[in-house]
Amino acid sequence: MVGQSVITLDTLSISQIRDLLHKAAYIDANRKRVAHTCDGRVLATLFYEPSTRTRLSIQTPLQRMFP
Repeated sequence: MVGQSVITLDTLSISQIRDLLHKAAYIDANRKRVAHTCDGRVLATLFYEPSTRTRLSIQTPLQRMFP
């Protein structure tokens, strides 16, 4: 999945979803090791309709990850 954007889970196979969950568990267990993985990269959140709750629920963790 390198270089792919995940817009919806509908386009992923069950094995790809499992792989993402395993990677998320690894990141959670190794926070210090992966803390600067995204340095120098651009992260974006796109919203097609206005939704403060959805925007904040994604924006807040991103700000915590990348202060």
